[in-house]
Amino acid sequence: MPGTFIIRPTSIISGGVPVRVGGVAPFAGGWESNTGTLQSILDALLSDVDIENLVGSMILQAANATFTDTIRLSLGGNSIYLDGSLAPIDLTSLPAGFIVTAASLMILADFIPPPPYPPVDGTSTFNIQQATGNNGTLNADTFVYFPILGIADMLGNGIGLKVDLQVDSGGTGDPVVGIFYNFRIEGTYDTLPFVWTIDTPPPINQGDCITMTSDPLDPNALIFTDLTDFTFSYTDNDGVTQTGVPESIVATTNSLVFCLPVGFDPTADGVTFNAILDATPSPIPIVLGTLAVLHPNTSGIYTLTLNKTNDTLYDRDTDDTVDVKIPNPFVRTGYVGG
Repeated sequence: MPGTFIIRPTSIISGGVPVRVGGVAPFAGGWESNTGTLQSILDALLSDVDIENLVGSMILQAANATFTDTIRLSLGGNSIYLDGSLAPIDLTSLPAGFIVTAASLMILADFIPPPPYPPVDGTSTFNIQQATGNNGTLNADTFVYFPILGIADMLGNGIGLKVDLQVDSGGTGDPVVGIFYNFRIEGTYDTLPFVWTIDTPPPINQGDCITMTSDPLDPNALIFTDLTDFTFSYTDNDGVTQTGVPESIVATTNSLVFCLPVGFDPTADGVTFNAILDATPSPIPIVLGTLAVLHPNTSGIYTLTLNKTNDTLYDRDTDDTVDVKIPNPFVRTGYVGG
């Protein structure tokens, strides 16, 4: 079913001169909050009103001075808002078959002096970035994703804001200011009508092999040989979306088997599996599904109980529990006794 989505940044990766509270004259070369209260750069960029925005400013008392900065932002964790919801979700909560049908990176921006450029006393320019170094058109507030990326790649690339403020030699002391807010990705999505199942029960761990199947008698069965470029995505402990490539991939018409490598460290939210569907007129990145992960910091007491078909493990950090089937529990150390 078609729908809409918004993706908003969740943390700052790099860049950003410390924010200063507004209410006084702009200072030479830096960012400040446009409100009367201290506000983080991330909060100011997330604001959707122009009275709570981020101000990059350059005072014109120093001839030929410049202020240049690039803020890189992560889209990991709970960054996705579906269909107007105010409650964000992460990559692992997207429905199977999720595809992006259109997307644009957007920001709201104002300038002092206003366009046309350049102003008499200097220049105020910016670029929004889809990925590191991938700049949109100078001073454009919209940057269309083309070709369309899969949701995992879009999140993993992050977004950026590059600002360049320049003072001319004949500065009068008036400020050159760029004002930025409501930084986000907006787009539309759909879910493919194909049918398939993930046969491997959760939770999974590094090195596990995953099996997916489709019913050959179902006219909507997903044909796995139509898929290429298999990847898996997860949120690391720093809240950044990471992407890897599975191993030992074997695809037939109605089955798919692949294994996760050893050495990655996802959070307990899970691992999402992605692929490219060979379609006309162009290939389509799709989400195949998500499985919960056995958190590496778990422990449990294995008790033989009549009619009990699972073991319960406990996360030492959060006291969360996860059930593991008894025929193949995950064991690092063991204790036998009474």
